[in-house]
Amino acid sequence: MKEFLSIIFVAFAILLLILFLFYKGIKLLYKKGYKKSATTVVISVLLLIFFEIYIAIYPTDSFYKENFEADLSTHFPNNATIISKDATYPDIHGRYLACCAIELEQKDFIDLKTRFAPNFKIDSVVNLDPYNKIMEKYKKNDVLFVHYDTTKKSTVSYLLFLKDNKTIVFYHSLW
Repeated sequence: MKEFLSIIFVAFAILLLILFLFYKGIKLLYKKGYKKSATTVVISVLLLIFFEIYIAIYPTDSFYKENFEADLSTHFPNNATIISKDATYPDIHGRYLACCAIELEQKDFIDLKTRFAPNFKIDSVVNLDPYNKIMEKYKKNDVLFVHYDTTKKSTVSYLLFLKDNKTIVFYHSLW
């Protein structure tokens, strides 16, 4: 516990130092007559901060692709399209849920279908917010089979193959 508190204290002190130096730098630019430059720097930093917050709340497609590849140890198909997605914001321990529906070409669907065998029942899939939001468009009867994977530590992945032979649902849970 002592180590954790000292790490938090050091991180906070570094953050304060960075903010102080940033403030002094902007103040110096402003005093020297570079008001537009100072304003541009401040606006740029604020935009960067807001962009990072936005990306944390609404992840890009690359986030889901990276989870897919890391969890299933296979490449995300080149011609695949993420048609819907949802994720929870990580809690203080970094745990989160992410789910996306992916539309594939017939060849890619068949390839994944042969690579991942059915090993789980649809009724046993943990129904939490991201999963429920994505599955609103589909019924349980639309699911051909479910592949369940726990090969990574603290990670549970579900891959649901739908009967339309072109859509899969990837559900990632980091616990």
